[in-house]
Amino acid sequence: MKHSTRRNRLRSGLTTVELLTAATISTLVLGVLMSTMIMGSSSWIRGLGRIEAEGGSQMAIKRVSDQLREAMVVQVDASGKSLTYRLPMMDKTKQFIYPLTWDGVTRSIALVGTDLILSDGQTNVTLARGVAATDPMDPGHRSYKVFIPGPGLVTRQVTLQLALDRNSYKREIASSRTRETIFLRNISAVTK
Repeated sequence: MKHSTRRNRLRSGLTTVELLTAATISTLVLGVLMSTMIMGSSSWIRGLGRIEAEGGSQMAIKRVSDQLREAMVVQVDASGKSLTYRLPMMDKTKQFIYPLTWDGVTRSIALVGTDLILSDGQTNVTLARGVAATDPMDPGHRSYKVFIPGPGLVTRQVTLQLALDRNSYKREIASSRTRETIFLRNISAVTK
């Protein structure tokens, strides 16, 4: 009987050690899993910031491109931060009236602070927010021109560069830079 009581005590002591070992291992595994999950979610949030910046700049370029493609006249200011343009007149079915004539509205697209604004003289539409004043991909972080006219006296193409900054995880900035050359369709018909 003494022998079995001694074995029970030993066994209960081993069970306590096993329990403490299992708890320690479980805590370590949970700690590793939690830190992996936290790192994964912070990477996810940073990635979402980058996606938002890229999507915003691409959407703004598409909207500007849609406006300028049909333009008859485009004038880029010397700073490259704004431009004015004229669109041809359209009928009720949104078809151009030939011969092409100006619809009488001078429109502009300008960088105002950190917003890219489209204006027709009466209404303003924000095309992009958080436009960076300097190029985030340039090691010297120099300022850049948003609008660059093509060569020649008559502007037949405009290169649009847009760099956006977005707040990401823990106040980190996610940046994007998009560039597109827009060829104006209606210039040749006007200059003939």
